[in-house]
Amino acid sequence: MGDESEDVCLNGASGKHVHVLVFTITDKEFPRAQEVFERFSPLAEVADTGAYAPASCVDTSHIPFALVQSDGLTTLVAAGSLAERIRQFRPQIVIVVGTAGGVHRPIEGEPGHFKGPDRGDVLVSEYVHHTNFIKSEPHRYLIRYLALDQPSMQLISDAKQVSRKTTWLEYLGPSWEGAGVRPAVHFGEIVSGDTLADDPLEPRQQTLMKHFDKAIGIEMESSGIAHSLHRVRTQTRLAVHYNPTFITVRGVSDIVYGRGQERELVQADIDATLERSGIGVGKTDERATWSPRAASSAAAFAAALTRRVVANASPLHRGHPMIPAYSMNLATDPEVQE
Repeated sequence: MGDESEDVCLNGASGKHVHVLVFTITDKEFPRAQEVFERFSPLAEVADTGAYAPASCVDTSHIPFALVQSDGLTTLVAAGSLAERIRQFRPQIVIVVGTAGGVHRPIEGEPGHFKGPDRGDVLVSEYVHHTNFIKSEPHRYLIRYLALDQPSMQLISDAKQVSRKTTWLEYLGPSWEGAGVRPAVHFGEIVSGDTLADDPLEPRQQTLMKHFDKAIGIEMESSGIAHSLHRVRTQTRLAVHYNPTFITVRGVSDIVYGRGQERELVQADIDATLERSGIGVGKTDERATWSPRAASSAAAFAAALTRRVVANASPLHRGHPMIPAYSMNLATDPEVQE
């Protein structure tokens, strides 16, 4: 009997265990993710929890994936929202899904020309930085650090395998119809903090862009998720057996212009690149056009990654139940049509 109780001890307070928790952020991002994941299976709410899972699995103790939404923006709110989902479901993997600003930096020697991820592209985290912990001194900012988990090497490897195929592009949905382009996938560092990066010339933003010179994207939740997971793994009685991991998948909704290492950014740089892009000056026009596509591209890639992960069973081991394999198939897949 002792062994049996150990086998199920990591089911959450709901009595259920979720293999992959797909963690969206905003009211605009959740419907896009729901639209993508429902192409594989109808979703239903899990016992009034606000989590949505394959309808065929909501009454079982093991749920292959569940789609949830954060209670709000910012690192603090995201951390609290995830803590509650961990209490409910003990997810094994967390995929943070939503939109972000893609970092563009000046091409040295070519004023007005930038390089970086395009609007609508997918950003996958290899490392997450927290930017809220800063000391302000006269004429400079000093970066401080917070204990964080970092994206899983196994999930990064799985994501790279997904990116090498074009299958995930089939999940993009109607928001990409007529776009004339298809999103690419970029792997790199994500900068996460509670400041909306709307003013490219603001000194603090330019300090961050210079300090985190390899960052490919800026958003507001991943470091909260990373800190929450670090606390769970290191400060609770579950730490012996419970080892949740995460990765961030974001679509580029707008461009964050960063300085180069050799010179500061000037307004003429930004004006020139906005004129070439055909997008009105200001973040409102840019996000209105690209946020829906960015949310869809992130959701499509996250769905493909989830599909790859849940297809593999995990064996029973001490303190944790077996995680069975689950097949996510589109209605157009040959095995479904047969």
